[in-house]
Amino acid sequence: MTNLSRHVSIATLRAPGEKLRLWLGVAITLMLLLVFADSYPGIFVAGLVAAFLMVRVSVAKFFGDSVKVSETQFSEIHRLTHIAASRLGMEAPEVFISYAPVLNAFSIGFAGVRAVVLHSALVEAFSQEQLLFVIGHELGHIKARHSFWSILTGHSLEIPVLSRILSVFFLSWDRKKEYTADRAGLIACHDLEAACRSMTKFTAGPLLADRVNLGELLRQKSRNSFFSYMAELLVDHPFPVNRIQALVEFHASDTYRTALMFENLDSSQIRPSMVAAG
Repeated sequence: MTNLSRHVSIATLRAPGEKLRLWLGVAITLMLLLVFADSYPGIFVAGLVAAFLMVRVSVAKFFGDSVKVSETQFSEIHRLTHIAASRLGMEAPEVFISYAPVLNAFSIGFAGVRAVVLHSALVEAFSQEQLLFVIGHELGHIKARHSFWSILTGHSLEIPVLSRILSVFFLSWDRKKEYTADRAGLIACHDLEAACRSMTKFTAGPLLADRVNLGELLRQKSRNSFFSYMAELLVDHPFPVNRIQALVEFHASDTYRTALMFENLDSSQIRPSMVAAG
């Protein structure tokens, strides 16, 4: 397959404003480190060392209490991961399935560790097309080095006072990076409906998601009030209705069309129904 990264870089895939908010957060981090240098001597370096160790310990823990995906273990998930990685122009990370009754997935991309963890409830409830979107989303986080920047800036470290202050400034970046990862997910799955249906499963639940009228859900966004906007400022993930709207807009963009134009798909790897919307 053609390496997608040669044609559409992560810089191109970044949601508008994400990089600006990241560098603003980095600048604020540096200023705060200067202000708190006397109060917390060496705590930032110690925090980074602790973060490095915790990442290593977490991955080691996955080998003990989760199931590592391979060619002979959940081979379909393995295949989808490699499809997503190829379409995003990156190496496939290690993937684990961990028992949890909550729909969720997360990724780690720090200090040479690259891993994706899928909750068992999500694997059970999502179709292959939807799983391809979720896996692509998590790979997007890794490709954009979101974990790296979160840890490097102390955003995800528990540093007294400093972490609380940083979290206020980084919430905006947190939301933007989810839009970036969603774009990567759509590039990976080539299926707008599957991507949007994934969002409805997080919103209405896996049993009711297929009954959600997507058009009506998008019209619901137009009724967002000033207070809805203010409410979203307090969370680290954009509201699903806003993420669906962003996916629709990206799907219609020149960036998305260019990404598909330059990709040389191997049709033997994936069923035609999975790329019909692309």
